[in-house]
Amino acid sequence: MRLIEFCEYAIVPEVLPDVYPVYEPSGLVLAIQSATRDFRARWNRILGATRRWSHVKALNRRIVLEIDNAEYRDLRPVADFVARLSESITQFLDQPSRWKPRVPTDAEADEALARVQREVFDRLHGFVEKRILRIPRQQWVQAFEYRGRGSTFDRARTIQTIYDSATPIPSLVLDPNSGRFLREVRVLAHEAILEGGGELISDLPGLPAPGTPERTDA
Repeated sequence: MRLIEFCEYAIVPEVLPDVYPVYEPSGLVLAIQSATRDFRARWNRILGATRRWSHVKALNRRIVLEIDNAEYRDLRPVADFVARLSESITQFLDQPSRWKPRVPTDAEADEALARVQREVFDRLHGFVEKRILRIPRQQWVQAFEYRGRGSTFDRARTIQTIYDSATPIPSLVLDPNSGRFLREVRVLAHEAILEGGGELISDLPGLPAPGTPERTDA
């Protein structure tokens, strides 16, 4: 009977709090800019350092062979970008523009924010892995196959191209790739915020309009 009760409890829908955070999309854009800028700056330094080129080749090999979690020593592109996105988006999530339908207590706010953050973070790894590893896989293979004189430079340049495309830095004027990347992150965050019980005011076609959060306790 205890086992049955445990199973029944496990499938009971989570009851969302009666207060929830509301976010403006402009803050999310700034968070994405900060994360991509930090990631690109770190990898520009790595790819430009000749003493790291053997490590970059070892990383490239693990990515192509799909071993060791596509990591080598401190070179962990997926985990690196996830961490930077997580840090920047956490700062955004910790500062909602307002609360509905009332100002929460500290305990209620902590609970509501933690729920939203979990939903966002649960989605980030798969998204980043797809952008950095799966979509440009053929380019990773090409980079690994370079041989002979100048191959280390060619490899670094190809990997730089991968990162430029996979993690574009949003600016005032968006090219098609940057616009697509920004929309994907915003849709991911929007869906996660709604699932976590919050609201992100949307100006993106196809997403719920402002004031209509998809809350299970509505």
